Amino acid sequence: MKAQMTEEGKFFVFGEEGMGKGVKTRRGGIYNDRLTVIKNGEIVEFNVASVDPDPGYTTPKPGLYNVITGIHRNKRAAKGSDGKSYPDYLALLVFQASADESIQKKMKGGNLTWEDVRNSDRARRLPAWEANGRDGDISGWNMHAGGTETLGSEGCSVIMNGLINIRKKSEGDPDWRPDLEGDYSRVFMELFRDKERNFIYNLVGYYFLLTQ
Repeated sequence: MKAQMTEEGKFFVFGEEGMGKGVKTRRGGIYNDRLTVIKNGEIVEFNVASVDPDPGYTTPKPGLYNVITGIHRNKRAAKGSDGKSYPDYLALLVFQASADESIQKKMKGGNLTWEDVRNSDRARRLPAWEANGRDGDISGWNMHAGGTETLGSEGCSVIMNGLINIRKKSEGDPDWRPDLEGDYSRVFMELFRDKERNFIYNLVGYYFLLTQ
């Protein structure tokens, strides 16, 4: 892990069960987990997050996974009249490069795209527990914006798009306030922009799901 943590250009996400704020949705869901992003020497914590599936979906098993910035489901990166991409479309796609030799080769060559990952059934089929506790798998696992009515996770890891932490980690406990644009749009997505304010697609990182 130490060598990976020093790779230039990489980012890291940590998912921790039960370490969140416990914010409830209007229909019974709860954001009680924490997602932490480490990128460019900055540590950003999201305490209104969930790594749990919606009822009836499989539960991803803890472990080390690869992630790449891309598009949630099959949506395209829509742009508004101001030329900016709509942030709700950008997500992290979770995969396992070791399961697909062609994915590994493209990663090493630095030309892997999120479309390559999305289209690889082997790389996207990941270990999970079924609702009955038996071993199973999950496919199409992403990290994206969650709702305020429901989590809307369907097995994915989500960050609620409704609160923002206005206090830096060095200043003590988080100070949350309502924000119409939300954590996901205003904070999480800001981590994946270039100097020209464009979203950075095809950026590869790691996701450590620590507890589940």
